[in-house]
Amino acid sequence: MLACLPDVLEPSRKFSATWCAAHVKNRNSALYWVSHSKKQIEVFLRCEDSPELFSLIQSKLPTGITLRQRPHPRKGIAISTPLFFFVQTDAQAQGMEPLLGLLSSSAFAPKGPKRKPTLPFWSPNSENGDSDFEAKEEGQRVTISVNKYERDPKNRKNCIKHYGPICCACGFDFSVTYGKIGLGYIHVHHLNPLSSNDGKALKIHPIIDLRPVCPNCHEMLHRANPPYSIDQLKVFLAESKGKS
Repeated sequence: MLACLPDVLEPSRKFSATWCAAHVKNRNSALYWVSHSKKQIEVFLRCEDSPELFSLIQSKLPTGITLRQRPHPRKGIAISTPLFFFVQTDAQAQGMEPLLGLLSSSAFAPKGPKRKPTLPFWSPNSENGDSDFEAKEEGQRVTISVNKYERDPKNRKNCIKHYGPICCACGFDFSVTYGKIGLGYIHVHHLNPLSSNDGKALKIHPIIDLRPVCPNCHEMLHRANPPYSIDQLKVFLAESKGKS
């Protein structure tokens, strides 16, 4: 992908074992961040988050690549890199010139003073110093307004009754690890998010539409919008185990 950028932009990169970032001339920060795995790379774009821009970027992507949005709420670097996609072939990576040309234009350049690029991963205190590890105030009560989507407890009960209280993605059983206090504990995941129906009620079948998953896998499924499928998460788990 870096090779797709013209020399006049003076493309360069910063990298670690699993992350790298592309930088171009006159940009205050990275053009994009990339997370590496054995079978694919995950590309996070530094840009605004709007329906118009989403459609424009999708039109510039090579065939077979689907643009995705990070889930809300977003924190840290997720705020400035709201959009991402997966690249699985060399041909797809080599077809990024239209997209990178768009993103490297002055219209998408982040505003503010130029600063030294930083990487979004943890490094030891010996490299960063201790200035970031100061006590901060927490615990003040605030009032917030949120949308809540109703769930039928009978659906949850019948889903667990059918599949058992075992994670369908990783196989974790709380009763095996935590004994009697973990007996029967599990989250239930909607394969199709309730929020995708604009607040209208849906008929949910406890066996067809729901799956039991552990809290960790449930959180990982919702790291994308729309959520990853359970089969996709199993692939991520298998790739991670292959590295260890």
